Amino acid sequence: MKRTCTLIPIAALLNVVVQLCALPANACSVCESGDPLAVAGSAKLDAGQSQIALNYEYLTARARSHDDPLFIEELTQMTLRPVFVFSPWEPLSAVVQVPIVYKNFSETTEGYSPNRTRPTGLGDVDLGVRIFLVSEKDFDRNSWHRFGVSLGSSVPTGRNDAQKNGYRVDEHAQLGTGAFTPYAGLIYSFSQDPWNFFATVHAKAPLKNGYGYRYGSALLWSFAVEYRAIDRLSLGLGFDGRYALRDIRARTIVSNTGGFVAAATPMVKFNVYGTLWLTARAQLPFVTHLFEEQSVGPTVVVGAQYTIE
Repeated sequence: MKRTCTLIPIAALLNVVVQLCALPANACSVCESGDPLAVAGSAKLDAGQSQIALNYEYLTARARSHDDPLFIEELTQMTLRPVFVFSPWEPLSAVVQVPIVYKNFSETTEGYSPNRTRPTGLGDVDLGVRIFLVSEKDFDRNSWHRFGVSLGSSVPTGRNDAQKNGYRVDEHAQLGTGAFTPYAGLIYSFSQDPWNFFATVHAKAPLKNGYGYRYGSALLWSFAVEYRAIDRLSLGLGFDGRYALRDIRARTIVSNTGGFVAAATPMVKFNVYGTLWLTARAQLPFVTHLFEEQSVGPTVVVGAQYTIE
């Protein structure tokens, strides 16, 4: 009976997430907000510990075409993302993300059938590290402060030269960006049972790919509070965001790209057994100021995470 009652809040949250995903699809050039290493969780591993996770991400996008303003571009993207984390020594955690991506990209205009592209395959692998410079525990208050830095980059492992009918498909229909995307940032966490607070701010600077296209540099941030309601269940609320510059192609600004997004991020974590956790979170935009004709919709991530001690 206790287990059934515990699962009720999880089912309720997932139901809300599903309903939100049915909203009209909206878009951006690079849809990521918040912490680039959020999939690794907010906890610091002990020396010698490792962690494996598997996440499923769903997002949609819609924007007017830069090349032909008569067309509307729509994207549905689903990503299966294995994540591997290892802490060789106390202050350091290394993170590897290997995205397997499915895209359903279409270009539509009145009076014509949609032109669709559906690539599937390996996306851009992400390699990152978290280095905790400060880790202090107050035994009297049973609290813990941590401060550190994050460094990393995505690697152009995803295909960026896909063609259809002899023409290269749109940049946003490609599985990869075709270029390295380095990032760096600061992280802070505070824990005092049953509360946890986590904050990050990162700068991301994509490089130009072989076709002269460069995604806009961006500032990403995330603030989250979690509360352990019972031993096996934690509920949280965060605020993720980004401000991205417009994309550039051949030294020309790409219209309908870049801008500001702030999103509320409800989350839930459920402990199945031992160090195995199920997680779910959704980014729900509530303030946007995007350039030209584009907007953003919700992003949903569900997954499982296991720590090897």
